[in-house]
Amino acid sequence: MASLETRVTEFQENLARNSVNEIKEQIKEMQKMEESQNFVLKDCHEKTQNMLKRIVELEKTDFDDKFNHITRRMIGEVVREHLTPIQMNFNLENKSIKKLVEEHAYTIEQ
Repeated sequence: MASLETRVTEFQENLARNSVNEIKEQIKEMQKMEESQNFVLKDCHEKTQNMLKRIVELEKTDFDDKFNHITRRMIGEVVREHLTPIQMNFNLENKSIKKLVEEHAYTIEQ
C-alpha cells in the first residue's frame, strides 16, 4: 500500500492537473467570447462610420434648394394640368374658325 504521504502527493498532483485543465478550458471560452465581442465591435464600428457618412451627406445637402426644386416641379405639373384642357379648347376653336373661314371663302368664290 502506498504511504499516506505518497497518496497526498498524488492527490495534490491530480488536483493541480484538474485545476490546470479547468483554467485552460476557461481560457478557451474567454478567447471565444473575445472573438465574438470583436466581431460585434467591428460591426458596430462599421455601422457608426456609415451613419457618420450619412450625416455628413445630409449636412451638405441644401434643403432649401431641394424644396424649391420640388415646389417648382409641382407648380409646373399643376399648371400643365390646368392649361392642357384650355389649350385643347383653344385648338378646337381655332379649327372651328378656320373651317368657318374656309367655308365662307368657298361661298364667296362661287
